[in-house]
Amino acid sequence: MSRAVKAAGRTPKIINLDKGRAYLDGIEIVFGADTGNLQPEGFAFKPNTNRIERFHVTLEDRSKIIRRMKNQETAKLIMEGWLVHYNFFRPHKELNNKTPGEVAKATFPYQSWQELIIGANLIDSS
Repeated sequence: MSRAVKAAGRTPKIINLDKGRAYLDGIEIVFGADTGNLQPEGFAFKPNTNRIERFHVTLEDRSKIIRRMKNQETAKLIMEGWLVHYNFFRPHKELNNKTPGEVAKATFPYQSWQELIIGANLIDSS
């Protein structure tokens, strides 16, 4: 939390929490009594941390595989490819079967791995 304040250059007014009670003491110690917190009452609570928590679970599953690789460059390349897949190629139920890139209106020149490979001239398209 201290590093987050240093990076942001200011103290937050409110922090969104999951149900973990361990954060409460840390918030008061680091930020003081002026920083409030929001804790969810369930999935209908807005804003909530459900989407990012789900992403973290998915990322953690991939990280277990990456840690076993002996070559750090290959692991980095695979992780970057997975992020492209997750954000631009894989539709998400929570996003009405759109990709996070579509929802964020982010531009990405390719709609599939095949287009990306051909567009980047990694293989001959003929």
